[in-house]
Amino acid sequence: MDIDNKYGFKETQQTLLEIMKKIDRKFSEKNIFYIFVYGSALGAVREKGFIPWDDDIDIAVLREDTGRVEEALSELEYYFEPCEKHMRPSAPIMHISSVNKNDIDPEFDIKDHPEMDIWIIDRVPAGKFKRKLARFTALEHDFFTYRQPPATRGAFINKAFSFILKLFSDHAMDKLQVRTLKRLIKLGENGKFVTEAYHNKRFRVYERNLLTDTVRMEFEDMSVPVPKDYDKYLTIVFGDYMTPPPETPAESTASGKKNRKKKNRGTVAVYDTRIPDHHS
Repeated sequence: MDIDNKYGFKETQQTLLEIMKKIDRKFSEKNIFYIFVYGSALGAVREKGFIPWDDDIDIAVLREDTGRVEEALSELEYYFEPCEKHMRPSAPIMHISSVNKNDIDPEFDIKDHPEMDIWIIDRVPAGKFKRKLARFTALEHDFFTYRQPPATRGAFINKAFSFILKLFSDHAMDKLQVRTLKRLIKLGENGKFVTEAYHNKRFRVYERNLLTDTVRMEFEDMSVPVPKDYDKYLTIVFGDYMTPPPETPAESTASGKKNRKKKNRGTVAVYDTRIPDHHS
């Protein structure tokens, strides 16, 4: 057995690493902030690269930079899309595929190929009411940005949002996109807190500098930005993050991964390092 490829993800990881190198160069060229989060940050700290059973890369960018992020990604050859095509994903805001954007056909499913996830760092107001308002505004902004009816909220919700979309012209939605972004940033402009998951009802809140102060660390054959106070961040997310998970063969199978995805669907994102099969 190839110990370095025990979980069968080595080829996927190499593909993702090449994508990440290009994104890192492009973001650096355009002065776009990003940071490794979740299992990717854990991998950089504990493994100096991928966690052996990890099959994606998680990064986060600032809400106010999303337009520039899309512009930068459009200059690369890879296909990317709004996450899951629904308004409240239990997932990141964007997926980046390893597939060339010129090779996409009507049957293409991004989940069938190696992919990266981009999360959004939103500022969070201090007050409870303003936090609820900011969360709703973030969802509004996502809706007017991606202009797609929710695909996983049932037929009635899908039809209702499809109807709403027909009421607005592209020009009107352009204005609403800009307006909701300005309102969202204003709500959190004096806040000392951030979140990377406003779309989740029980979103996690961090001190702002925990996700905006970074340090470069080794990740395979490149360096990547991770939280400067990575011990505090990883402890919040994982607990005892330096203790690798026990070997549990039944849970390292594809079916085990699928069952955990199903169990975690619609809830706060779960990144379980206690089992040898990390969240994808």
